This record gives sequence, C-alpha cells and structure tokens, in this order.
Amino acid sequence: MPRRSARLENAGYYDVDGSPRISYSTVTRRHTFPQDQVRPPQVHVPEPVPRSEPVPRSEPVQRSEQTRSWRWFSWGLLLRLLFSLTALVISEAHMWSLRKEFHHLQQDLGRLQTMVPSQATFWGNFALASHGAQVLTALSSSTHQQKGWLTPSWLTPYSPGEVIKGQHYPLVPGHCWAFSGQTGELFVALAQKIHVSHITVGHISKEQSVTGEILSAPKAFALYGLEEVDGPKFNLGTFQYESDGDSFQTFEIKEHTSKSFKFVKLEVLTNHGLEDFTCLYSFRVHGKMPEAATTCGPHLFPSGLSAEATRLVTVPEDSEVAVGDDMELRCAASYDPMLDITFIWSVDFRVIDFSSEWQHYERLEGEDGVGDLRIKNAQVWHRGRYSCTAQTVVDSDSAYADLKVVGKPGPPGVIRIDEIGDTWVKLEWTKGAEHNSPITHYTVETRFFWALHDDDWRSASTSPSVIDGSLEKADVTGLYPWMEYQFRIIAHNEYGAGEASIPSLKVKTWDAPPVVSPTDVAGYGGRHGEIVITWTPVQPWYFYGKKFGYILAFKPHNAYDWWYETISDPETRRHVHRDSYFIPTDEDFQVREFQVKIKCFNVKGDGPYSLTKIIYYPRDVPIEPPTDVYARPVSSTEALVWWLPVMDTGTGLQQYIEGYQVKYWRKYDDPEPGANRIFVSAYVNQTRLENMLPDSHYLIEVRAFNGAGLGPPGEHCEMFTKRAPPPEAPRMWRWISWTGMWLYVWWDHVSYDIFGNYSFPLYYKVLFRKTGYIYGKVYVTGWHFMDFPMPQLGDYELLVRGRYEGGDGPVRMIHLLGAATMTSPTLSMLPLLLLALGVLTLL
Repeated sequence: MPRRSARLENAGYYDVDGSPRISYSTVTRRHTFPQDQVRPPQVHVPEPVPRSEPVPRSEPVQRSEQTRSWRWFSWGLLLRLLFSLTALVISEAHMWSLRKEFHHLQQDLGRLQTMVPSQATFWGNFALASHGAQVLTALSSSTHQQKGWLTPSWLTPYSPGEVIKGQHYPLVPGHCWAFSGQTGELFVALAQKIHVSHITVGHISKEQSVTGEILSAPKAFALYGLEEVDGPKFNLGTFQYESDGDSFQTFEIKEHTSKSFKFVKLEVLTNHGLEDFTCLYSFRVHGKMPEAATTCGPHLFPSGLSAEATRLVTVPEDSEVAVGDDMELRCAASYDPMLDITFIWSVDFRVIDFSSEWQHYERLEGEDGVGDLRIKNAQVWHRGRYSCTAQTVVDSDSAYADLKVVGKPGPPGVIRIDEIGDTWVKLEWTKGAEHNSPITHYTVETRFFWALHDDDWRSASTSPSVIDGSLEKADVTGLYPWMEYQFRIIAHNEYGAGEASIPSLKVKTWDAPPVVSPTDVAGYGGRHGEIVITWTPVQPWYFYGKKFGYILAFKPHNAYDWWYETISDPETRRHVHRDSYFIPTDEDFQVREFQVKIKCFNVKGDGPYSLTKIIYYPRDVPIEPPTDVYARPVSSTEALVWWLPVMDTGTGLQQYIEGYQVKYWRKYDDPEPGANRIFVSAYVNQTRLENMLPDSHYLIEVRAFNGAGLGPPGEHCEMFTKRAPPPEAPRMWRWISWTGMWLYVWWDHVSYDIFGNYSFPLYYKVLFRKTGYIYGKVYVTGWHFMDFPMPQLGDYELLVRGRYEGGDGPVRMIHLLGAATMTSPTLSMLPLLLLALGVLTLL
C-alpha cells in the first residue's frame, strides 16, 4: 500500500477506502470545505508518483503571507530608490523649467479646446444648399425690411436661403436672415429623406456683438417634421437657444426618431428681447438616411398629381487628362419641368465648392437640364471618382466616372549612398509616383562645395550613361577628388522631366594626386639679380587633397641643374627669386634667357609640370622711345592715343621690350609726378584714356619699359578734351489718347549754349523697356517728340537722354502703367461708407 500524506488525509483528500478523491489523469473536480474551516493551499500534482522516501511537511500558511509582504516591501523600496535617483539626475532648475513647460501646455490645451468646433460641426448636414437642400420661401416668414433715411436703397437684406449655405465659425456679424417680430417660420426641403437625430442653430456670440448682447437671437423654438409639403406635422420637440452659450448650439431630437422626413419646419416662438426683428444665421439638420431609401418611381405633389422622375440622360464617362490641360465631364438629366433642378458635383465623396475652387473647377449650365463640369489646368491631385447628382425637391439621380490624370512623374524617394571613391559614388533610390505614365529614364544632378548658389545643379556622368526607368541604382563618375557633393535624381517619362528628389546628404570623395598644373606661366628679370615668375593659380576644386601647394623650377638656358622653390599658399600667383648669378654679363649681349616651369602637389603626391616657358632678363633699359604719338578726344572724359612701337624681336639682337607706359596730366593745372599712368603690353600700340576732366588741356607721354626700367620718353602729345553735356535732363511730358491705344511723349529741345559752357547737342536717344529689365528697344531721333503704341498690361519705363559732343547727357525717366491696369474699376470711399452704415443699421 502506497504511503499516504498526513496533511492530505487531514484535508479530506482520501475517501473511506483510502483512494484519492481527485483523479488528475481525468478531470479535476472542486472540493467544498465548510466555512469554519481554513481552505488549504491548492496543490497541483501532474501525476501521483509513489515515493519511497518520506514527504516533507509543508510550512504554515503564514509563511506565504510573509513572503507576499516582503515582496511588496521590496517593490516599494525599489521605487523609492528610482525616485531618489531621478531627483539626483534632474536638477532643481530643470524641474522648474519642466513645471513651466507643463503649465504652458495646459494653457495651450485650454485655448485649443475653445478653438476646436463642436462634434456636430463634422456631422453630415442635410440642410445644406450645396447638397441640394432648398428653402421654401412661400411657406417661410417674410424677410424684414429695414426702413430709415440712413439705409441705402441698393442694400438688399439677406434671403432665407442664407441660413442653409453652411456658414462656419466664426460667424460674420450681419450675415443673417432677419424676419419681422419675435416669431417666425423657416420651411426647408432637405437634400434627402432622413431620420432626424439632431439640429444645430447658429447665431453670433456676445463677444462678437458690439453691444455685448444678442437680443435678436432666437430663444424658444419648435421643430416639426413633414413627409410631404402639405402633409401632417410631427412635433419633434421644443428647444431653447442659450444666450451665454456657443455660437453653434446642437439639440438632440427624441420624438418620432423612427420616422423619416423630407421637410422640416423651424418655428421660432420668441427671441431674447428685440421686438423689431429676429436674426437667424445658420440652421443645420443631422441624421441618417433610411436603409431602403430609393429615388426610383414617380412622386406625388400635394395635389395628388404624379411627377416625372429625374433621370440622367448623359452620364460622365471615365476619362484621362494630362497635367495642365482642360477637360469637361458631361452630365445632363430629364426631369419634371414644374420642378427646379440643380446639379451637385463631388470628387471622392467630397462636394466641390465652386466659389472657393474656381481656379480649377467651373460649372457649365448653358442649357436647361445640363450641368457639365469643366476642370481647368488639371493637376495630379485632381484624379479620383467624380459623381454627378441631379437633384430636385422630390428625387435625385446620380452617376460617377473615374478621372485619370497623367503627367510628369513625381520626385524619387530618399537617396542612399552605398560606396564612395575618389572620382565615383554609388547611389540607390526608390521609385516615385509615375502619375499613370511609366518612367522611361532617370538623370542625376550634382552640386559641389564651390557652387555659386543653391540652385547651381549640374548634370552628372553616370554608369550606365542612360539610366533605365526600371533601375534604382547607378554610379556617378567624373567627380573631383576630395570634394564635397550632394546629389539629386530626376525621373522622366513621355510628358517630360518631373520634380527633383530631395538632395542627398553631403558626402566627400577620397583624395588623390593633382592632375592639372597652373596656366599662364610668365615672368621677367628685374634689377639686382631678381627673377619674377607669375602664373594663374589652380582653382580650388582641382586641389584633390590637403596641403596643396606649388613647386617652381627654373634655370638659365645654358645651365644643366634646376633651381626649385616650394610655395605652400595655393592662392599665390607671383614669386621673386634673387641671385647675383642671374645678372646678365657682356657675353649675354642684351638679355639672358631663363626656362621656367611649375607643378602642383598635395599629401597624395605631385602633379605634372606645366609647359616650359622662356623668360628674359634684360641687361639694360630700352634705348629708343616710341614715335608719332597721336591722341584724339572721344568725349569730355575720354580720349584715344596710339604710337609707333619700338622694334623688338625678343632675340637679344636688339633691345628687349616688355611693354609701354602711357602717362597723361593737365598741362597747367596738374604736376607731372601725380599724373595718371597706364601700362600696356608690348604687342599693343594704342589705348583708351579715361577719367579725364572736360574742356581741359592735356599732355601725353609714352615710354617703353622692361625689367631693367623705363626707356626714354618720346615727344609729348597735346590735346584738348571736349566740353561737358548740360547737367540737367530735359523736361518731359506725356499724353494718352482717349482710345487708350497710343502714347504721345515730348520733351524740351536743348538749344546750343552761346556762352560755350556746354557741348553742342547732336540727337536724342529714347529707351522703352519693361520695369525691372536692363535691356529694351532704343530709338534715335533728332526731334523732341515721339509716339508709341500704348502697352495694355504690365509696367514700363520710358527714358530720354541727349547725345552731345561731350558724350551722353543725364537721363529723364517716366513710369507707365498698362491701359488695362489703369482702367480697372475700383470702389470709391462713398459706396464703402454707405455699405458700412447699412450693416450697422441691421445690427
């Protein structure tokens, strides 16, 4: 017999035969203990296993309770430690800033709660005119007519239809329907037959009123539902509009909710104290349509006559339009001629508001029963399902069509750079929107660190050279080493290039040895053994690495060894080397030849040398002066001068010439040491003299020079500059023909100055250009008047200046507005004042 547990035996686990009461191999049963006994802890034994050794007795029940208490104590101690650590990390100043931010968040939340409209604002409104609802004016109260000597006759009050136009917060004071007295009625035909659940009544709040009161607002009112116009009325409840509440107040309908109504009647019982009239700003009806609602079959008028059902005879068809083009969706209906019909267009279940979306949508209602839709300048977001609903008071019919907009592709996705080299980069990207036309190929553009502006993007060389539209990766080649780049991708299809992607992150290519050398290497020999070498520095994008510089190499023509100079500044363009060995001797005759070359270097290595340049070190200055110097004045401040050059072949057999110095000064008014100087190349024998003074006597001197110094001067040339133009511009007048087609301009004719102070007038120059432009059309005339076709649009400028012997005179300018701009109608102050007075009288 297996050993039994004394604890289980005391707990009643075994029966009178000594067998366990619970069989764990089958189903576990519940054993009920008397209430005065303590229920022992539940023990789960998967399978009773006989044991030879004694089973240890369990500890008392209080042991588990102590363990649970210790667990709670441990958790509490751990939480206290965490809070202590948090307090140590967060300083007192940081905690104060957190409390301040939390206070600001609470204030912002309170403001948002006051600004967010009520939930009813987002409910469906079946009393909306754009959805097909109508106000039956014959069954509604008459509009209040304001009488008074301050009321203008042309200021008409708002009709009852104003309340179902869907006004939203904030309401505009005065934009309401006013009826006489404190009681009135509003009869509305809903857009659909519905189960009415709520209504919303709108009026301006006290904060919007100039008096702080809203005495014209409705106070107590009742709502009635009707299935037919002259059918029985069902009272849906009586409600009260609170003057201290929100502008839009919503009321729940609790009566006759199971019935569906096509018409509702709002009966105002009293207002908030104004006896003359009552104002109603907005009226909304909320609910849901019956599940089995249908618009098929004939409808009955109040007299019992059947009406012809509304049917769409021309429905919109699925269409395709390119971006930027116009298209029309057809919609026409047959309906009972005794009823009024309206066409409601919606896209993806959103009703189109033609008043606010006039730039792209236009309703075409040329014939009776036709309500076509024109889409202007179609864009990609105009795609979707367009529904046309022909709506009358009694029924409606709808049809829809899908519009597909094709155009240029959208921008590709984020660009990822996988690998970087010295002259190449591997790119990957994701495909963008195709806009219903497959992508044919991609192009890659780059912008490097030395770009002139942010839009200086350039086409990049890629591998493959033509990136197919199915690919989403490519290699960009031909990049500058050690240069910072950004990349962007442009997709193309049959409609053209799309919008560029977002630029990638900035990356820098690896460095490499330079491959270019400086250009325009030149030089000359100076005094005391100086060799002057000049060159054009390398552009920064050719540095290809850090620590960029130049290495100069030069030597006499007959020497074997080269002299080297290292220059670490990449912006340097001139170097002077002094060595007495370079001074020419008697054996060199006139000059000594030197060979010069230059190369670049950086941390990665050296670049190639430039072409070797021959420079000359002269032994003596030029010994012959230029001859036949002649000058001619061009204007009052400029002159031309030329001369016969000094013969020089550069071989050393004759004197060596590097250039010419032209010096000019006023003969009796300026000292010669302060004269103006101009240096020109040896290959030039003329130049222009500038910044001269009008009506002055000048002396001009020309000398040849080389590295050794200036040669002897030639004979001085004397000349007189011309007299200056008049200092004032001619006065100008204009006149526009009464047809607005011609512009007549005339100005003062500048006469000859008999005193000889100003130069003689030759002709006039007239410039006609658009405002903001530099260039325009120039007219030359000897008269002092001209006529032009008057521009119709835009702003223009007309400039007139005289041409004199001494040059161009000052400019006179007038501004012109296009004829269409000048004749655009504007409101004067008197109509605006009368309009403001009329609005105040309504309030």
